[in-house]
Amino acid sequence: AMTRPLQDHYIVCGMGHVGFRIALLLRRLNLPVAAIYDRVPDPWLHDAINAGVACFQGDARNEKLLKEAGVERAKGLIAVTDKDMVNLSVALDGLRLNPTLAVTVRMFDQELGRYLNEQLPSVRALSASALAAPVFVAAALGDEALCCFDLGEHSYVVVGGNAPVDEGSDVLPLFGKTEGRIEPIEPAAPIAKQTLAIRQATGARKAQPGLLASTTNAAALARAAFRGIPPAVHILMCGLTLVILTGIVTVRSTMHLSYLDSFYFIMTTITTTGYGDVSFLHAPVFAKLVGCALMVSGAAMLALLFGIITDALISRRFRGVLAGNHVRRRGHIVLAGTGNITPRIVQEILHEKNEVIVISPGGQEAAALRGLRIPVIEGDARLEAVLQHADIKHAAAVIAVHDDDVINLGIALLAKKLNPNLRAVVRVFDGEFAEKLEHQLAVDRVMSVSAVSAPTFVAACLSNGVKQATVWEHCLLVLRESQKAGSGPESDLSTMLSQDSATGTLSTQKSGVGEVREGERPALHVTLHKLRDLE
Repeated sequence: AMTRPLQDHYIVCGMGHVGFRIALLLRRLNLPVAAIYDRVPDPWLHDAINAGVACFQGDARNEKLLKEAGVERAKGLIAVTDKDMVNLSVALDGLRLNPTLAVTVRMFDQELGRYLNEQLPSVRALSASALAAPVFVAAALGDEALCCFDLGEHSYVVVGGNAPVDEGSDVLPLFGKTEGRIEPIEPAAPIAKQTLAIRQATGARKAQPGLLASTTNAAALARAAFRGIPPAVHILMCGLTLVILTGIVTVRSTMHLSYLDSFYFIMTTITTTGYGDVSFLHAPVFAKLVGCALMVSGAAMLALLFGIITDALISRRFRGVLAGNHVRRRGHIVLAGTGNITPRIVQEILHEKNEVIVISPGGQEAAALRGLRIPVIEGDARLEAVLQHADIKHAAAVIAVHDDDVINLGIALLAKKLNPNLRAVVRVFDGEFAEKLEHQLAVDRVMSVSAVSAPTFVAACLSNGVKQATVWEHCLLVLRESQKAGSGPESDLSTMLSQDSATGTLSTQKSGVGEVREGERPALHVTLHKLRDLE
């Protein structure tokens, strides 16, 4: 631990992948930091101490240790251990010891996180996997997104790169880097080569709360279910419909029944129900011959239809377990992985109205994924046969999110070999390894959950109303809702954005919140905070 007293500092509880990045990011903002850890790799501990982090080993739920870390004099506390109950306990202890403490906690359970956000205004509950999942999906769909966020009924991605932004596109440039200097981009100014911008999400995704979201997911599931019906069923349904229509026209014209009575009579005929209330006894000869044909063809078609449907239902029950049936899709996303981020990515893909096939090692995770009514193949995605079952040759992208960097790399490279045109998105934990992958191997996007989520944890502890945060060009970009922005750390650059409530188009406000055009409302306060290099 550091010998100098801690004052107005930030305490990070948990030094896993997320906690370690948070501690270093706070130090890069030149803020005093204390970290409480149980276990941490020696190189990480060495880097944290060298960066000026005051480190305390032990259980963060220990009140004595919290006081030793200066919780009573701290400005904020970020609890990011790998257990929800530990994080919640630490947060409550911190607030009891220091009621003015700004608290951010990591929650794997989204329902518990929502409850905390509603019941404890001073606590901000976030999920690392929920923050990262939209970015993984955006990468699979071709967006080089730094972060994603919802505002009102619209979704946006923050992009930054070396390619110039096309004038007249739906992209709103915010900041540009020219000759080593970062400056705001005026609407009529030339676009810098290195540009940070915001635009609406590429896919059909919208922020749709409540019933509307449920309806959208139901429609996506219905479309997927329809495409999964065997072709023979389509043929039989068309034939059966033709038989019913022919029968209705014949009965209507020869027996002079109403359309409703004709339909009722034909249905009792082809199902061989025969209540006796209507019959062909006194019908013309032609109608009797049609009736005989209806009885034979209708019964045969129904028997075949029921047989095919039963076979399809039974086969589907064994498809995921045996991985022996070829799952036919085109333009879908193949997701191979385990852990909390896998179902989050699935939900995000369905939200985007895309199809997904999951390859899972099996067990309870596979059973839970099947509850989302998506194709799940149990097996090792590093095997060519398993990827072939997922129809990898017709896939648009593959996302590998196992807990092992080497496994993810192996899946991506094999998928690229089988389908060179797909996009390969890989999750990694090692930052140096990630840079090597993107520069030297055929992987389209390499990302880390901790790298994507850590900036938002930091920003949420420093300011109110934070929607998202990311790192760009040695700066921390923070996006806050204008009406909730309040006080926060002093920024090096800032701009205000307005949103057209109908189209979702964002535009830069020239001279403050007061000059908002008709039909628009103040939306986002965007700030850039320079990050210093650590020794």
